[in-house]
Amino acid sequence: DAENVIKTKMLSETVEAYYLVFIDNYGRIRDVERVCGNEQNLEICNRKFAKTVLSSRFKNVVIAHNHLSSFAAPKPQDIAVAKSVVPFLRSISINVLDYRIYTEEEQYSLKTNPKLRSLFI
Repeated sequence: DAENVIKTKMLSETVEAYYLVFIDNYGRIRDVERVCGNEQNLEICNRKFAKTVLSSRFKNVVIAHNHLSSFAAPKPQDIAVAKSVVPFLRSISINVLDYRIYTEEEQYSLKTNPKLRSLFI
């Protein structure tokens, strides 16, 4: 199952990291690639996201992020990253379908948050 593949990759991390999950036009996961980890500078992370998506042939992505704690609820930094990276990727014609946070016990979809839903297509 695709969700288990993503979760397995993310939960092997010893730092918080960001991954891009590449989705084809039929909604199938085609690739999962680590983009950055623990960068505090959003500009650097944005550049890494851009470099990763532009080297792919897929235009639909899900941003996946891990929390080392057992709580998947978004932290202020997660919301800041979403509000920066999602519009940036859209500006270069990349469709961000969701931003998901994973822990060992939980997952959280920012797309389900009424305050953030408008970020996603």
